[in-house]
Amino acid sequence: AMKLVDSKFLTSLLGVVTSAPPALVATTIFLKQVGGELSKQRLHYAWACQALSTCWSMISFFCLLNLCSRWQSSSCRIEEAKQDLLCKSKTFLIEMGCLVETSLECEVLVFIIYCFVV
Repeated sequence: AMKLVDSKFLTSLLGVVTSAPPALVATTIFLKQVGGELSKQRLHYAWACQALSTCWSMISFFCLLNLCSRWQSSSCRIEEAKQDLLCKSKTFLIEMGCLVETSLECEVLVFIIYCFVV
């Protein structure tokens, strides 16, 4: 899980892959309905697409929930400290600032993932 979250590109891709297909299906159905192009036969196809979209959303929800449940905040803090210039210093005050900053960054990341999931 940490390797997946470590890459900003993969995290962004995960967000797009989980949310784009259902949004595209819902938008397409809405535009067809507004345009008057949703006949009875197309309505059946739209229903099937919406059902698949709902299944996709449920699978995505459980995958992201699994990712959140396996989150290790200590690993996140260690990785953040490796990348942060503030954490290179060895004075006590700066080390405390580094601990607060890396903890906050990791907690905000978890909060964003939970908000996206829910």
